[in-house]
Amino acid sequence: MSYARFSDESDVYVFMCVCGELDCCGCKLQAGKVSFASTEGMLEHLAEHRAAGHLVPGTVDQELRDDDADNFPPSGGA
Repeated sequence: MSYARFSDESDVYVFMCVCGELDCCGCKLQAGKVSFASTEGMLEHLAEHRAAGHLVPGTVDQELRDDDADNFPPSGGA
């Protein structure tokens, strides 16, 4: 699932990788792909993009929060 793709309105490409992490592909902050094992990690990273003046679609943060439980299900340990 892609949360943002490169376009005239987006300088980031963010998606949920089949490996179970959120990826910032082609990251302009860290030259390449950056992966996060939590929604909060990606949200902090997107804040860094915004602080650097990069375009990040306004809907991405809420979409990531909405999908958090699906992307990173709580452990069912007893």
